[in-house]
Amino acid sequence: MRCLILVIAIVPLACHSAAETSLAQKSNEATLRDALDYFKRANDWQQQGQHDNAIADYTEAVRRDPRMTNAFVARGNSWWSKGELDKAIADYDTALRVDPKMVMAYYNRGTIWARKGSPDKAIADFTAAIKLDANLADAFHQRGLNLYDRGQLDEAAADFGQAIRAAPNRAEFYLDRGLAFHDGGQFEKAIADYSEALRLNLKSAATFNNRGLAHQELKHYDKALADYDEALRLDPQHASAYNNRGLVLHIQGDYDKAIADFTQAIRLNPNFADAYYNRALAWRKKGDSAKAAADFKAARELEATP
Repeated sequence: MRCLILVIAIVPLACHSAAETSLAQKSNEATLRDALDYFKRANDWQQQGQHDNAIADYTEAVRRDPRMTNAFVARGNSWWSKGELDKAIADYDTALRVDPKMVMAYYNRGTIWARKGSPDKAIADFTAAIKLDANLADAFHQRGLNLYDRGQLDEAAADFGQAIRAAPNRAEFYLDRGLAFHDGGQFEKAIADYSEALRLNLKSAATFNNRGLAHQELKHYDKALADYDEALRLDPQHASAYNNRGLVLHIQGDYDKAIADFTQAIRLNPNFADAYYNRALAWRKKGDSAKAAADFKAARELEATP
């Protein structure tokens, strides 16, 4: 909603005939109808992925009605789909100059700022969107992701919590809060969130691997092994799950199985320095100093590689 400042002046009243008033109304209605027609056709083009046609029609719509903020936002979305991020931002800017309460203009612009590597601008836009709509779950989530990337784990977890409040069935919100708790050393909370993400059917190898790591931190080794097994059942190419399972097997003294897992991790990712280092420790436990030395050397060389 735009706020208009009305300036009232006392002026001589002009007399207009009913016919003149009717003609003016018809002219305004025709212009608005034409702008809407272009806008609607542009939406159809956009849904078909024909963004050049959509942009042309949105451009004609705003030419006919320069205050049609939805058309600026929609044109910005088409520029975004074409990878023209600066043009998209310019359209969101225009929409917000006309109507500073366009929530999705803030949200979309914030998302682009994040992609362009400008987290401060992104956070500012998501904050503005949240002030206008406190139930916009995706704005809380996106702001949380930017805070997480900046290492502000408590603030990120709080935003993910607000996203969950607004949309309690979005599994990815629980997963991301779990990651924030995990990195902050709150492993029980992380496990609870990973488990809820899994309950909501986000049954990915990465989620099981992450929960396994949290169990491992708490020395819940059997639970960790079960999670790594499930991660590898879902994705037999998951090198990190092999490495992590190997660590638990090493802790339990099963060096042969640990070496097998580290070897598989290295086969899947020949540049996996941690897996070489961990296998070296297992070789040393088995008394094979030559193989241990070779793996330590490989790990050092990989770590020194830019």
